[in-house]
Amino acid sequence: MAESLPSREIQQLLDTALDRATTSLEEDGGFFPFALAIEADRPDDDDELAMLEAGPDVEELEEGDEVEMDEEEAVEALLEAIRETSASYRAVAIVFDSVADDEWDAVSVLLAHRDGAPVDAVLPYRVSGRKRVFADLEQEPGSLDVWS
Repeated sequence: MAESLPSREIQQLLDTALDRATTSLEEDGGFFPFALAIEADRPDDDDELAMLEAGPDVEELEEGDEVEMDEEEAVEALLEAIRETSASYRAVAIVFDSVADDEWDAVSVLLAHRDGAPVDAVLPYRVSGRKRVFADLEQEPGSLDVWS
């Protein structure tokens, strides 16, 4: 049986999100929250993803202003931006660093598709010397609500 389009697109978002986050962890030691999206008008046979990053409202900044945004604010800003423009997307992923437990941090990915069920994914990791050691990916029914 063929995999449904929403399932394929969620998997594409998840694979790309984890690849980018784990590469940043290994090369840079961390990453700032980001989002990936599949635009609503993208042809089904295309694999291009839109990249969304959180930042301040540039129009409100004055010259010399320092810009600071913590990770939680960045995730909230991404979620707000996605909800405000939800008609432009058919699938989204919000990616951020989190704490899995006392010994493990995690790459967390919240995924949603307008035609499918949301998925939450967590990839635990810990630092061992100069390397990151990754555990098995965990997935469960999701919590990200974009289109309601």
